[in-house]
Amino acid sequence: MVISNQLTSREINITNVSTTTFEVQSTSITSAKTTFILTNIYRPPSCAPSACFYNELSSYLSELIIHKSLPIILCGDFNCAGEQSDCISSQLQNVLDSLNFTQHVNKPTRGENLLDIIATDGLSLVTSTSVISSHQISDHSLIKCSLNVQKPPTPTTHYKRRPLHRLDFTQLDNTLYSSTLITNPASNVDDYVQQINTVVNEELDKVAPFKSSVRVQRPLPCDMFLSADAISAKRERRRLERLWLRTGSDTIRQQYRAACRDATKKINDSRSNLLADKIRLASVNARDKWRQYRTLLHCSSVKANPGLGTNSFCNNLALFFRDKINKL
Repeated sequence: MVISNQLTSREINITNVSTTTFEVQSTSITSAKTTFILTNIYRPPSCAPSACFYNELSSYLSELIIHKSLPIILCGDFNCAGEQSDCISSQLQNVLDSLNFTQHVNKPTRGENLLDIIATDGLSLVTSTSVISSHQISDHSLIKCSLNVQKPPTPTTHYKRRPLHRLDFTQLDNTLYSSTLITNPASNVDDYVQQINTVVNEELDKVAPFKSSVRVQRPLPCDMFLSADAISAKRERRRLERLWLRTGSDTIRQQYRAACRDATKKINDSRSNLLADKIRLASVNARDKWRQYRTLLHCSSVKANPGLGTNSFCNNLALFFRDKINKL
């Protein structure tokens, strides 16, 4: 699952139910004041769905409902095609009906079969679903759905500042000259430093008190570094994509793929030039140069997992992919 960092998410593990016939991942997601569970299931198509699969699926969903008591959105590739192209198998439909789930996809998602579903229990959060082409990225179609949830609040930053641009500095100087800093200074350095902080802040509070402000954090446009050639290449790529989708011509498809490669190269060149310019501008100051190096290397944002370098992790990773290949 790929979840926006503006949402709060937490993995859910149901350990007391066997899931030998399918792979599952459940996560609780919070957006604003709404919390729901997103469960993604994949059943390998190497064999036909068995009674064991339907029993394990029913047990897992029942345990998930009891465990969390939150709205559930069930999605994934079940590989349980029905007799008609717009329906799933009757056994899977019976499982969903018994748990009060509603299946929202009513068009084939691979060839003439409906294999991928989106289902919800009880009060549905799904307002609409659509099946669109994945443009040969996958042999399955792409399913889009809209949810009836509030967007997370826009991140903001709170600032406190003094309006010093309106300050009469000559008058402030005269006030400080007549203050205890001059007429009755402290007897040692530490006390005098404290006296300076106290007196100066007191006088600034009179003529330029702090003002609070809130600023919405808006992300910078992702294409701000693109050159004119890269922008033009992106537009040409999009034009050819629309033309290919409208005409279905294989010649246009080849031109579109060539435009994709050209646009990717120019975008990468623009990014490389931007990073090189940042390093070049910071080369005068050693501190700025190393700050740029640390930013490029993501030194402050990467949190290494202490278990990634262990033999057990490597063995478990190899075992996972070996089992996955065996199930295909």
